[in-house]
Amino acid sequence: ELVNALQSFSAANSIVEGDFQLLLSLTKLLPIVGAQITSRQNLLSAGSHLALGNTYLIKGIKEAQNNSQLLMTDRFTILQNHLRSALPQYKEALNSLNNVDLKTIPVKYQNTFQEFKILFGVFIDDMQDLVDLSGAVNTIFGDDSFKRYLVVFQNNHELRPTGGFMGSFAVVDAQKGKILNIDIPSGGTYDLQGQLSKFVKPPLPLQLLNKRWEFQDANWFPDFAASAEKIAWFYKNGRNTTVDGVIAVNATVLERMLKVLGPVEAKQMLLDKSNALEQLQYEIEVGYDKKTEKPKAILTDVLAQMMSSMSELKTADIMSLLTELHEALQQKEIQVYMKDEIVENQLRLFGWTGEIIQTQNNQDYLSVFHTNIQGQKSDAKISQSINHEAVIDDEGNIIDTVIVERMHAGSPGEQFYGGLNISYVRVYAPEGSELISAGGFSYPPEDVFRVPEEWYEEDAQLKEVEKEEGVHLETGTRITREFGKTTFGNWVITPPGQTSTIYFRYKLPFKAQFSTLPSSNLSKWQSVFVPALNKQTSRYSLLVQKQSGIDSNFSSTVIYPSVWLPVWKSDPDIDLALNGAKYETVLKMDKIVGIALEKEIKE
Repeated sequence: ELVNALQSFSAANSIVEGDFQLLLSLTKLLPIVGAQITSRQNLLSAGSHLALGNTYLIKGIKEAQNNSQLLMTDRFTILQNHLRSALPQYKEALNSLNNVDLKTIPVKYQNTFQEFKILFGVFIDDMQDLVDLSGAVNTIFGDDSFKRYLVVFQNNHELRPTGGFMGSFAVVDAQKGKILNIDIPSGGTYDLQGQLSKFVKPPLPLQLLNKRWEFQDANWFPDFAASAEKIAWFYKNGRNTTVDGVIAVNATVLERMLKVLGPVEAKQMLLDKSNALEQLQYEIEVGYDKKTEKPKAILTDVLAQMMSSMSELKTADIMSLLTELHEALQQKEIQVYMKDEIVENQLRLFGWTGEIIQTQNNQDYLSVFHTNIQGQKSDAKISQSINHEAVIDDEGNIIDTVIVERMHAGSPGEQFYGGLNISYVRVYAPEGSELISAGGFSYPPEDVFRVPEEWYEEDAQLKEVEKEEGVHLETGTRITREFGKTTFGNWVITPPGQTSTIYFRYKLPFKAQFSTLPSSNLSKWQSVFVPALNKQTSRYSLLVQKQSGIDSNFSSTVIYPSVWLPVWKSDPDIDLALNGAKYETVLKMDKIVGIALEKEIKE
């Protein structure tokens, strides 16, 4: 069909460009008819390029599928080469379509034509992404060398900065597109305790747990790349082995996969999307064989069954699984770090690397990170609201107030979930922000902290990342500089059945920018016809990042002096008010929101 289509388009072009060349010359003298003929040419050209692009695409897919004896990386290369050949054809097709005069298209097809152009443009962008990603995938799966990765499984019922407590992990070996081996230690992350050769002091809040920093608590940094480097460091000093990357997978990903794959059976338990986490948690914490001391052994059985189910998926189910995994990557349920800088940068463009994002000049920033320390699995019962308010005064000074409310829905004594939720909270703000006031905190007793031995070393990465700025005397709030931000850290303890509320109030290091274009800069006739330019304008923008493992209710209110009127918003869900705006959402992904305002200049 594609060959026939190409022949048809070629014949059509021959007729238009050859036999009717004289007719074309004549009709171009007539504006309307000329536009129709030009548009027809562009449509034919677009069709020809589209058909040729499709030929490359389908040929590449067929060759990659039919050469099943080839290694996966080689099959990826075949597909990648054909995609690269198809892309220029698709881009030429889109260029021709953009040159078609819409008025020459019959009215009943105009909307469809416009929609097709938009979708086709997205398709081309996605294909370019696929070309870039296929190269990264080839490198990840060892197209030219052996690769070893750590996959850490995070339980978000016990929140940690990158998503949850690392109770289990897998070592995955790959080469030439094949997974050579997957090893899931039956004792989980605690298997490395006796093998660790280094004795380093943990971050101060983690001293509530241990006086020595250990592998299971390595994901201390909210920036995933920094935590991944620390995870790899602990593994190297425990097993004397390096890794090429670290992948963090939250427990919620299991629910997503079982939704597509269906139930799996392990140790006479039927695990499905609704009960898998609870059942596995019970088995790992309570139900395992105490004689063998292998609480995580069940994970190997579950993984084997899931991989077997994946190999039998139908095409539609594969697409459903890919959609779930894509959403998990977007919502930070999966985060990836690769030592290869080229691959890491490619994955960063997709938003899969979980870094603390650097803001533009004069842009507000907010992220709230919790670390559950000795709070059991109580985060499963926590509902959180983050309320942000930015108040701008006449001089442009910006005062931010962040209120964090945590409601504990667990029952006292309830297994896993009924204990105190003990959390060390860190609020990240623009670098240079000055804390004005804070409150609502509750602290663990000082005598329960474990003091490191004097001969334990200071951790070099921790020292490099956390730059001490001081302590807020009234509240004991610790102030540091981390990842290009100013950080405020303190404790919040929420008993079951109760709600805790904390707040931070701080001044931003920059002012709101007011731009002015007065009428005196205009000629007399311009000032008559463009009176709106005799105004001041200002804009406010906020980048808010979510913590992996929790979807918080989030609201942001921006308040300018009463003389300012909002005239633009970046998101349709922003509600504009007389002198500001309010935005509310469930924070499943990082968000950027902004407004523009203006006020009359009084002569």
